[in-house]
Amino acid sequence: MQLLKSKPIPHLETAMCYIASQYVSTRSTATFSLELEALIASTDIPNDGFLVQTLLLFVIGLDGNNEQLRALEMLTRARKLAIQLGMHQHEFAILHGRGLPVLEESWRRTWWELYTVDGIIAGLHQISSFHLFDVVANVSLPCEEDLFRSGSIFISHTIDQFDELLFSDEEPEWSSYTYRILAIRNLGRILQHKNAAFLDNALLGSLDNHLVNWMLHLPNSKKDYFDSTGHVDELLFQAHMITNVSSILLHRQYSHFHDFASQHTTSCAPYPQGAPGWQARRMHGAKTIQSALDVTKLITLPTPLVKHTPFLTCAIALASIVHLACWSASTLISDDDDLKGQVRLGIGGLKAMAEIWPSAQRVLEQVTRVAQESFLRRKSTLNSLLWNDLEDGEIAGNFVSEGTINNAFQPL
Repeated sequence: MQLLKSKPIPHLETAMCYIASQYVSTRSTATFSLELEALIASTDIPNDGFLVQTLLLFVIGLDGNNEQLRALEMLTRARKLAIQLGMHQHEFAILHGRGLPVLEESWRRTWWELYTVDGIIAGLHQISSFHLFDVVANVSLPCEEDLFRSGSIFISHTIDQFDELLFSDEEPEWSSYTYRILAIRNLGRILQHKNAAFLDNALLGSLDNHLVNWMLHLPNSKKDYFDSTGHVDELLFQAHMITNVSSILLHRQYSHFHDFASQHTTSCAPYPQGAPGWQARRMHGAKTIQSALDVTKLITLPTPLVKHTPFLTCAIALASIVHLACWSASTLISDDDDLKGQVRLGIGGLKAMAEIWPSAQRVLEQVTRVAQESFLRRKSTLNSLLWNDLEDGEIAGNFVSEGTINNAFQPL
C-alpha cells in the first residue's frame, strides 16, 4: 500500500481484482480478464518484476477458468521475463527492494512462486515442461508467513545451503514455504523422466527415496497441516499435496491398476499409455493407494476448500481416479463402503471447489461420469463372480430352491 501511493501499478491491481472476482457473486471475472489482457498488451507497461507478478496471477486465474493454453502463454512470457530480469539471482531483491524488507521478501517469493507454479502445471496437466527446474538460482528461501506479515524478516539460506546443511550439526528453522519448494523440486526430478517408457529399478528407487526423505525429515512442527495458531498452514497443505501427487505420478504407471478410470479424465495428468508391468506392481500399487488416500485426507481438514489453491482440483481428480480404478478392479464386496466413501469425498470436494473455479466443474463432470461407469463395471464383475459360484456346486441348488437368485442381482 505504501508503494502504490507513490507508484500506481494498474496491471497488478487489475490482476488482483481478476483473482478476487472469482469469490464475488457479481461474477465480473470476464470484465477484469479483458481489461488485464489490454493492459499487459500495452507498450506503456514496463518489463519489470511487477509485470512478472501480474502475469503469474493471470496464469493461476486462467488455469482455474479452464483456459490452460492461454495460461501456458502467460507462463512462458513470465518465465522469459523473470530470467531476463535476473529474478533468479540473489541481488535482484536487494537492488529492487527500495530498502523495504517486505518488498525484498516479495521479490524472493515471486521467483519461488513462479518456480512452483511452473512445476505444478507441468505435473498436473502434462502438456508442458518444468522449464525453471534446471535454472540455477541462488535466491534466498522465503521466511515464515507470520514474519512476512509482520515485517520482521531475515534473509535465510539458499536451497544449495539447505542441501549442504542436511548432514551438519546446524539445524536452522526452515519455513513452510521452504518445504513446499523442496516438494516441487522432487516433482521436477520425476518430471525429468516422464517421457521414459520405463525406469530402471535404481533410478525408480532413487526418485522414491526423495519423496520418502521429504516426509522423514519434516520437523515435528511441520508433520501435520497446522501452524502455531492452530489454523491450517496453506503452504504445508500444498507441500503435502504436491508430494502425494508426485508419488501418484511416479508409481501408478507401474501399479497393478487397470487404467479404466484413468482413460476418461483428460483434464489432469492423463494416464501414461504402454507402461510395462513387472514383479513389483503390488508395491507400486500400495504406494499409489496410500498417496491417493493422503490427498483425500486433505479434503477433511477443518477449513473451507475454496480457500485453498485452485490446483487442488487436479490433485483431488488424481486421487479420485486411483480410488475408482481400485474399486473397479476389486473383487471384494467388503471393500465397497471404504472405496465408495473415498470417491464420495473426492466428488464432494470437487463440488465445493466448483462453486468458485470452472476448472473444478469440468473435472467434476469427468470424475462423476467415470464413477458411474465404474459402478456398472463393479456390479457386473461381482455378478459374474457370484454367477460362477452359483454354477459350481450344491450352493446353486439351494439358492434356486429358495428363490433368491433374483435378489442377488439387485443394485449394490
